[in-house]
Amino acid sequence: MQKPASIESVDGTLNMKPLDSAKVTFNELPGGRLEIRIDHDLIKNCTTKMMYWWWHNMDSVTTWNGHDFSGPEILIYRFWHARDHIQITQVQPGKNPEEGGCAEGGVVNIKERILLKHPLDAKAKVFRSDESEMDFYLVAGPLKLGRLDHLFHQEGDHVKFTTIMFLGVKWPLIGRVMNRLIRKFMFTEVMLKDWVLHNVEETGETEKFVPTLYNNQDKVYKLAEIQNRRVTKYD
Repeated sequence: MQKPASIESVDGTLNMKPLDSAKVTFNELPGGRLEIRIDHDLIKNCTTKMMYWWWHNMDSVTTWNGHDFSGPEILIYRFWHARDHIQITQVQPGKNPEEGGCAEGGVVNIKERILLKHPLDAKAKVFRSDESEMDFYLVAGPLKLGRLDHLFHQEGDHVKFTTIMFLGVKWPLIGRVMNRLIRKFMFTEVMLKDWVLHNVEETGETEKFVPTLYNNQDKVYKLAEIQNRRVTKYD
């Protein structure tokens, strides 16, 4: 499977939405926890059904090149952020084993390079996935270090999308100490501000490819389908 020949987004440029296209608020919570809320610009010509489909197929492959389906096979997760995204993989199936991507009850592994500065190789446990929300816990082994909520609803022909991160734990006694360590060594102030910009950029890319792929689902393939058809059998 080939990777895109360049880091251009699907419209042929890196003309992503700027930070000021969204409303961003940081809110300090009790115990050293942090809430970051991002109210994004409208995702144009999209529906909540398309968003639900996207969550469950973002670990797939297509041959779409931004114009037609004659391109090389590429991971569609790259379309969401051509510069920063590497791959998302379902490492534990959800309640419905037939659902891929961010299926409710499943675990995904996310690999990215936030603004090409912050390598990310993390796991997330999805606890809600429907046509209005996709929420997951940020996990490290058995520990839940925070959660990321994605809320969306229909506004005419467009989708209103909000991202809310709750960073930190609610543990008694040592929770504040743990949260200080999380924010000092894992999610620093610089990293979080860069992540906000990354999140605004990727959300802005959604309208450029999700409607097209949704309307051409027969040209979107699960990675296993691609791998299986390339297996060479020997007698």
